[in-house]
Amino acid sequence: KTVEKCKKLGTREEELTAFLNAADISRALSKYLLKFDKAYEEQKRDRGVLDYNDLEHKALALLRTEDVRAEMHKKYRFVFVDEYQDVNSVQDEIMSLVSGGEIFLVGDMKQAIYGFRGSNSQLFSDKEKQFAHGGHPLKMSMNFRSAPAVLDAVNVQFKLAMTDKTCGIDYQKEQMNWGNKKYPENSGKVRVHFVGKAETEEDERSLGVYSVRDNSHREESEE
Repeated sequence: KTVEKCKKLGTREEELTAFLNAADISRALSKYLLKFDKAYEEQKRDRGVLDYNDLEHKALALLRTEDVRAEMHKKYRFVFVDEYQDVNSVQDEIMSLVSGGEIFLVGDMKQAIYGFRGSNSQLFSDKEKQFAHGGHPLKMSMNFRSAPAVLDAVNVQFKLAMTDKTCGIDYQKEQMNWGNKKYPENSGKVRVHFVGKAETEEDERSLGVYSVRDNSHREESEE
């Protein structure tokens, strides 16, 4: 397949030209995106409205003012945050400024899935290192739900996939899951099924692929 794809490539000169054209298009897109942002800001200001991002950034700007921070510290003594792995750098600074240092964070950096809005497992990792010198980090590695075979399978895969180089997480050193002797030794079973690509909707059903569309119609009729 790789050879077939390479056959479709042009000459070095043609590919270089396409590459340079892509750079020009990116610069033009950036230019018009900035123009759109400016026009969008003017529309919001004229109508006296804010969107969600405005609420974050304007709150952060206010909290960077000493008087506002002092008022917040009088009102809130502690800040507790759940699902910390989902916050982005703006939200993290807001919480830090409101708390004044008295903050309790709970999360699992392995579950950071909101990269499209700025969350980053590296932010969690850096915070953990920071707490090691001025806080009280506590790891919860004991798993109460899964049989030994399941934990072994998870640990084998993720210690290869999650490293400092790939995502800022050293799974093998810091994130391994351990059983609590609730299940008998060597109990449980793990199976991996490689399902082929379905060509039609009928193929999907025969492969046991769950259809949101089909089931949504059924749920509507039941209501």
